[in-house]
Amino acid sequence: MVYQEVLCRSALNRVEGMPFGWTLNPYRGCTHGCHFCFARKYQSQLGLGHGDQFSSVVIIKTNFAEVLTKELRRPRWNPQRDLIVLGTATDPYQPIEGRYRLTRQALSALIAHPTPLGIITRGPLAVRDVDLLAALSRLTRCTVTFSVPTVDDVAWHRLEPGTAHPLQRLRAVRRLCRAGYAGKYPSASYVERFHKVMTILKANRDVRYRPDVDKHKRPGASPVQADHQQLPLFRNQRTAAVRGL
Repeated sequence: MVYQEVLCRSALNRVEGMPFGWTLNPYRGCTHGCHFCFARKYQSQLGLGHGDQFSSVVIIKTNFAEVLTKELRRPRWNPQRDLIVLGTATDPYQPIEGRYRLTRQALSALIAHPTPLGIITRGPLAVRDVDLLAALSRLTRCTVTFSVPTVDDVAWHRLEPGTAHPLQRLRAVRRLCRAGYAGKYPSASYVERFHKVMTILKANRDVRYRPDVDKHKRPGASPVQADHQQLPLFRNQRTAAVRGL
């Protein structure tokens, strides 16, 4: 496992053709190592492979919060113009965040300059920041999306080898709800021909998660999408997982 500290020149990344306008990624690479992760393809931008190097080489942008703060202070920045999504090319709450706290620092910067934010994660560590998430949600839109593709133990080990147990993620949702965090909902990306929808719904019931009446805060699902480079890796792991069921 290699952790490489770097200094970044920018934090906010402009995107086109998406329902959000900007992305934030304090890390690159992810020790969760999900075999179907769409972010694997971005590793090639660093001259690294999208296979094992995605989960074994993690880039840490140590000055991320400082750079973000400078960008948010620019006169031309309009904090209500576009939604920012945190965690599109990495998981902002992967285990190394417990040491570097870059995601927490980024949340503090966004509270000082309130900007609509969406977070995508598989990391229960998000509950550590419930105080900042609640503070930001009182100022602007703020949501946390937990990805739970399966609650089957064999599938979880095969497809998401470095993640916390799916039930831990659902319990994290419950803790956020109980803390009164406004932007609360889990979202499940499912693996086509493999996902068991009723199992996920039962797991939600078991942790006593109650979806908001707001349709935008209900559990959702979206199919996994993989490009031509990712498909062989994903298919191999999916086949192995199915055989183990």
